[in-house]
Amino acid sequence: MQLGRVHNFQSRWNDAEHVLRLGLESLRGTADGLLIAGLQRQLAVCLINQERPQDAEAAAQSALAHLNGLQPVPVHEIVDTEMLLATIAYSRGDLPSAQAAYARIVQAQRGDTEQAGLVTSLNNLAAIELRLDRLDESIAHYRESIALARARYGARNREVALPLVGLGSALRAAGDRESALSALRESQSIYADWAGTAHPETAYASLLLAEMLWLEGDIGAARAALKGVTTVLAADGAQSIKACRARLLELALLDTDDTAADPREDAIACLSTPQAPANLRLMARWVALSRGLGDDDLETLQREAAALVPRDGALQRAISLLPAGHRRETE
Repeated sequence: MQLGRVHNFQSRWNDAEHVLRLGLESLRGTADGLLIAGLQRQLAVCLINQERPQDAEAAAQSALAHLNGLQPVPVHEIVDTEMLLATIAYSRGDLPSAQAAYARIVQAQRGDTEQAGLVTSLNNLAAIELRLDRLDESIAHYRESIALARARYGARNREVALPLVGLGSALRAAGDRESALSALRESQSIYADWAGTAHPETAYASLLLAEMLWLEGDIGAARAALKGVTTVLAADGAQSIKACRARLLELALLDTDDTAADPREDAIACLSTPQAPANLRLMARWVALSRGLGDDDLETLQREAAALVPRDGALQRAISLLPAGHRRETE
């Protein structure tokens, strides 16, 4: 098992599989459930990295069955195995199975006096629930993660900032705009204190804040929040979703009478691919309409905004109330 773990660490997946299967064969017919589960879990890791998700899931399920048969049940081993099952489900786009796995992880960690990793697990569970449009559950789990992080690490710790970003997004989706702005402002402030404004996590929190301010029509505040963000996010690739999202917002924040061609218009195409979330694809079309690009009309976009799954209440409201390119100047 230890050699298999080393091979996995070195990305030698075939070697890892060979020695782990030797180990499992040597234990055939024995009752050493803990060791068998450890071998199966390491086997699942190398199978995931060989892009064999069905085989990986079978190995992880076998590990889980052996662990559940032990007394007392080893909580940390259960959690590690459920994490693998959640990863496998998420990688194949099976969000309900990933959500169910994280719900079991959270339940197990709540029963552990140390509660190691519960802040992160609650955040991950909430993020999946957000994508599933289970907003009440998502908001509740983000808030629980934030409360636990504050109690453990302090109010201004980075561990608090991450679930605050998620909470802001979930509240935006639910249409609770003021609470969303409050969560995003706090998250951006914590990240800025922790790592400065040029850090990617600070930049992403600033982008979400700027986008929310734009949807509320507060153009001056949105421009201030977005300052320098695009350059930071483009460091990981100019065509990444985050970088394209920042360029699209820069485009949207141009003066309404400025309709000349702009190099940032490439962000519209960048966010029109299936890889982009549905609300960002719709937002790109809305900005394109404001620039006189594309064939959409406002009524079509309004209908599609009302039917978004997962929801985006703030975007729906903005499109339903005002034409593309709306603004409330506060400078």
